[in-house]
Amino acid sequence: MSTTMLAILAIVTILIIMVLIFKEICPPFVAFLMASVVVALVLGYKNPDLQKWFVEGAKGQAKTIALVIFCISFFFIQNEVGAFDGIVNFIIKKIGGKPLLIMVAGWLVATLSTLDGQSASTILVTVPAMLPIYKKAKIRPLFLCFQIASVMGCMGIVPWSQVNLLNATQVGVDGYATFASHGLIWVLFLGWAIAFGLMLLYGTFEVKRIKAGKNDYLVGDTDAGPGARTDAVTERQKKMRPVNFILILALIVCLFTGWVADVVASAVALVLVLLINYDGKTMRKAFSKCAPMCLGSISIILAVGIWMQVFRGTNMMSSLVSSLLGMLPESLVKYAHVIFALIKTPVDFFLCNTMAMSLVPVVGEMVVTAGACSMETAHALMTCTAACGMVCCASAAYQFVLLDMAGGVSLKDHAKYALPRMTLQGVIQTLIMVVLGFAFL
Repeated sequence: MSTTMLAILAIVTILIIMVLIFKEICPPFVAFLMASVVVALVLGYKNPDLQKWFVEGAKGQAKTIALVIFCISFFFIQNEVGAFDGIVNFIIKKIGGKPLLIMVAGWLVATLSTLDGQSASTILVTVPAMLPIYKKAKIRPLFLCFQIASVMGCMGIVPWSQVNLLNATQVGVDGYATFASHGLIWVLFLGWAIAFGLMLLYGTFEVKRIKAGKNDYLVGDTDAGPGARTDAVTERQKKMRPVNFILILALIVCLFTGWVADVVASAVALVLVLLINYDGKTMRKAFSKCAPMCLGSISIILAVGIWMQVFRGTNMMSSLVSSLLGMLPESLVKYAHVIFALIKTPVDFFLCNTMAMSLVPVVGEMVVTAGACSMETAHALMTCTAACGMVCCASAAYQFVLLDMAGGVSLKDHAKYALPRMTLQGVIQTLIMVVLGFAFL
């Protein structure tokens, strides 16, 4: 099949997946798996090819799945034993009447947890800590999801982040040296400040919703969702709350600093929280309650991993990249990096983060060949690829982990709320970079 036809098939397939998910015709994991199998068969690939892609896709997500199982189970059990009750009640008592301050607290928690440059720790630390507080303050979980996406977008430029390290490698520069010696830290500071200002603006709209009673459905729903408490807290668990709190802090520190491997730290923390709060008879029952929440996230992570392997293996990704670049008029090639930066967020969301990132080295080579400065091109591509948070990408596994942990927020609602705001944030961050002279224009 020709490159053009493969590109068309890729776009049609992605649109079908989006429709299936947005219209809630089927769960996301069904949509991705169905697309993987059907597309491969339509293109004439056989069982050995499918088996290879399925196995590789599953292997590539093994660490993520392990981390999700251990972390989600750990925080679920901590909620079950009432470890967060004291913190939630204290904060609500102090600033419960000021929801905007709670949103600021959530923003700061997300900012601190994203300093390690990892999507996992940002989500797995921020959501369990802030979701109960948000619900009691009648702040929609949808707003928390947007905040996390926004923070990850503006903080993704830190040189040690996964996204930025990959981007720096793709464009052939040293990410650390570029960040330190070329002043990109100012892009980070200004980007964070503007994103924070926009968050405050959107936060005032959320406060108006609260005062108008539009969020009253959250009252009494503090324990609703996948992490709902199912049993009363026992006397033993009440006595162990200080120990549980120390255990939570220890895991957060490990996730944040990397002193202990994240998978190891979360596994040990899960074992300890079970041993501390349950006896042999109730431990199995307590852990089995985590299954529904973990299963939903794991199935999506596996399905997305398999889909991305099929997307690459069938050459649909490379064909789509070539076709998109071929549509750009020759007179605009010199500015391709800035154009790409401006549209990166919607490209990420509707196509896929991996495909958009595969454009980076190609765009960089095109622009440099056309006469642009290689370092300025690198700045633009590194900044714009970081500016779209991983959790504002419809085919990013952690996107669905976030939505599940936030109480089952739908991808449709998240896209409707976060996508235009994240696009605006990406455009502003790109323009700052251009004005400050970090990108050729």
